[in-house]
Amino acid sequence: MTRNPKNLKIFKEVGSGVNDERRELSKVLNLVMEKKVDRIFILYKDRLTRFGFHYIEQICKKFGTRIEVISDEEETKSEQEELAEDIISIIHSFSGKLYGMRNRFREVIDNSIKEVKQDEEKQENKISETDNIQKE
Repeated sequence: MTRNPKNLKIFKEVGSGVNDERRELSKVLNLVMEKKVDRIFILYKDRLTRFGFHYIEQICKKFGTRIEVISDEEETKSEQEELAEDIISIIHSFSGKLYGMRNRFREVIDNSIKEVKQDEEKQENKISETDNIQKE
């Protein structure tokens, strides 16, 4: 590994390694496929992606990019520890999706209720206008 790499660009992203819609990772992969990246430095393998690391590694190799994993902490974990972390990541990811779905569902219901109330008010206004015209 070269001690002083040049022209470094840092990509930071807060999110789940399970999430498949990560903007910064997409930017990096696009640069890799444009052959603008020689190496990708990551602290831990699972920081790049929780699942599918080998697919990303394969794509990088195809376009001449090496992935350098700086820490070997991952190798010191037992299979049980890795499995437990993977399960927790999956549960966390799906929980977030469920909360998002629930919030969108609530939003749809709230908007529907508002529309119904507005329609009722319009009809009441029309009825009262009609009553006023008939009284005259």
